[in-house]
Amino acid sequence: MAVLRQNSVQKYRKKPVVIDALLVEQGYRNLDDITDFIGIDNLCPIERRPDYTLKIRTLEGDMAVTPGDYIIKGVAGEFYPCKPDIFRETYDLLPERRQYRCWYKATPCCYEVGVHENCVIRP
Repeated sequence: MAVLRQNSVQKYRKKPVVIDALLVEQGYRNLDDITDFIGIDNLCPIERRPDYTLKIRTLEGDMAVTPGDYIIKGVAGEFYPCKPDIFRETYDLLPERRQYRCWYKATPCCYEVGVHENCVIRP
C-alpha cells in the first residue's frame, strides 16, 4: 500500500455545484441585465474611451469583462468573469430550471425531483 507524503501532489475532482451565469453580449447590450445580476456595487465605473472595457469587482480585485465572457456567481455569492472556452469546458447548461422545495432540508435546494426522497415542486 502506497503512503502519501503530506505535501505530495494529489488528484482532486471538482465538486458538482449549480451556478448562475450570464453571457456578456456584444457591445455590452445587456448592461442592464449585468447590473441586475451582480448589483450596482460590483460594477466599476466605465471609462468612456473608444475601446472601453467593463470591469467588475471580484474577490481578487477589479477584473475586465469583455463581450463573449460569462459572469459567474460563485457558491459564496461572489462574482467573477470566465472566458467562453473555459466556461464551455467546465459547465453544462441545465434543462429549464424549475425550482423545487426540498422537504428533506426544508429549503429550495434541489434542481431535480428525487435528489432527496421527499422533493416536490414548490407551490
